[in-house]
Amino acid sequence: DCAWLKSLVNTDPEYFIDLGSRRLVDAARLGMTAACVEIVNLGIPIDNPSDPFDSAIYVAADHGEMTTAFVLLALGADFTPLQEHGRYSEKIQSSIENV
Repeated sequence: DCAWLKSLVNTDPEYFIDLGSRRLVDAARLGMTAACVEIVNLGIPIDNPSDPFDSAIYVAADHGEMTTAFVLLALGADFTPLQEHGRYSEKIQSSIENV
């Protein structure tokens, strides 16, 4: 799936970003941490500035995939959407303290 996504980067950059962003959120929802890292490394933006509550880190935390959320944070995801929801903030914060 990532190989196919990578093939789009030069053929249709807008579709590449749109599709890649959706794939990133889907992978985060499912806790597919390695896929999230690969998608971000392809150049897909890690955050969704138009809807931070549809960002990969928020979706991962919302579905209990705290390892994936922590990895996305380490990759540079914006922590702000989680700060407004104490339960996610506490779990992420405790993960940071345990590293």
